[in-house]
Amino acid sequence: MNNRNHVAIGYDMATESVRRQAMENARDNGSPTASGRVVLVQEPVTRQQYGFLIYAPVYRNGAGVGSVEARRSALLGYVYSPFRVDDFINPIYDAKFDVNFKIYDGAELSPKLC
Repeated sequence: MNNRNHVAIGYDMATESVRRQAMENARDNGSPTASGRVVLVQEPVTRQQYGFLIYAPVYRNGAGVGSVEARRSALLGYVYSPFRVDDFINPIYDAKFDVNFKIYDGAELSPKLC
């Protein structure tokens, strides 16, 4: 319960389209789903960085989840984890691996999306 995490408590993720889309996809597909690029709510304004979230749907115990409609009806909520991109990628650079890569958000491979 530090100050940064306290800011995120009570935040309605469904009010933001990128988060909502990932949550809906996870719910409908029944599997963990990564969001697109977001600025995490708990990031301080002076040190903001991009991140993404992975949502895993949680369904009512014993409920049938064999169809999209059944999964929607059985949904209780989500387990999720936020990932700060710098924290996610920097260990690769710190380990001095000889790798080069680019990270894109979306189906279109375009540097403007970085």
